[in-house]
Amino acid sequence: FKSRNMSDEEYIKIMYRTFLGREYDQGGLNAWMSVLDSGLSRMHVFKGFAESNEFTGICSEYGIVRGNAV
Repeated sequence: FKSRNMSDEEYIKIMYRTFLGREYDQGGLNAWMSVLDSGLSRMHVFKGFAESNEFTGICSEYGIVRGNAV
């Protein structure tokens, strides 16, 4: 996945589909783009999705104990 040559926008959209099972909302996309534009890494964004309240709720619905990104 790391070797794929994709834009930051494409990366964020994939995070929405993968973790949240939905398409992005414009406000969320803009917020995550600002995070990357500020110099933080894609790993920071990954961790943000993986440890989000929304993803935690999805995990709970399926009886999954959500882990943490390291």
